[in-house]
Amino acid sequence: MPNEAGRFLVALACGRRVRVQVVVLHGHSGVGKSRLVSWLCERSAEMGASTHLQLDAEGGIPGMLSRYFRCEGLERDAVIARLAQRLPGVDPYEQEILGAILCGDEVSPSERYAVLRRFLARLCRIPLILWMEDAWTTPDALDLVERLLQAEEALPVLVLITAEREALLENQAAAARLTAVTRGFRCLWLEVPG
Repeated sequence: MPNEAGRFLVALACGRRVRVQVVVLHGHSGVGKSRLVSWLCERSAEMGASTHLQLDAEGGIPGMLSRYFRCEGLERDAVIARLAQRLPGVDPYEQEILGAILCGDEVSPSERYAVLRRFLARLCRIPLILWMEDAWTTPDALDLVERLLQAEEALPVLVLITAEREALLENQAAAARLTAVTRGFRCLWLEVPG
């Protein structure tokens, strides 16, 4: 098993005992960052050690939720019906906010992230891997990471962020924000060598 994969498994195991942790995998394009995270998500799911969500730069948070609830391409009414079906017993107001996020409607940041945090907390019956594939360039993804790190409750979430070295150099403003958000003791930067 590659050293990087071993480090991830250790970070995942620690997720059972501590709050949100973030690992930023950075390296040149094509060195295998995404393959490594994909392998970890698949292997961990096979062992029943975690579940995972994938957030990418193209779809952002709405795309992540749409894949999870399997409502890509559905009309608004069908999205709301799907949420009611998949989230029985959840406050209809929260279902409405999730529906608004999924449909791209404007939602206040405080409502948006409070509802997203509670949604993720419900998924954390077992640890959750939140894979952000090059999503660090989108403000809402980093806002979510920042709010998860600031949450007072213990959530067994391992956030894995992949970042191409070339993109970090090209988009210095987003790279600076990523660095600022991931500066805490529960954050680790790992270089995937080429």
